[in-house]
Amino acid sequence: MRNYVSIPDARDRLRYLADKHGIEELREIADAMYRRSATRRAAVRSPKVTAEMAEEIRQYAKENPDLHQQDIANEFGVNVGRISEALHHDR
Repeated sequence: MRNYVSIPDARDRLRYLADKHGIEELREIADAMYRRSATRRAAVRSPKVTAEMAEEIRQYAKENPDLHQQDIANEFGVNVGRISEALHHDR
């Protein structure tokens, strides 16, 4: 087995071993290896950054080289991470 095993792979392996060796406890452990769903999730506050908006952000940043990314984010109503992604062509 490799050093890193993803949780889904580990669940599959536990289920395989449970079936192969008839150990129901392994199946129960595999079934318990899921995250609980979020009990509270905040509503989306900012718009999705489209390719067009990303281009507008790059143009705006080019025209205003002295602005901080936070200032640009405030201008476009998105978080600063989205500005960084747009400027680095990640989005």
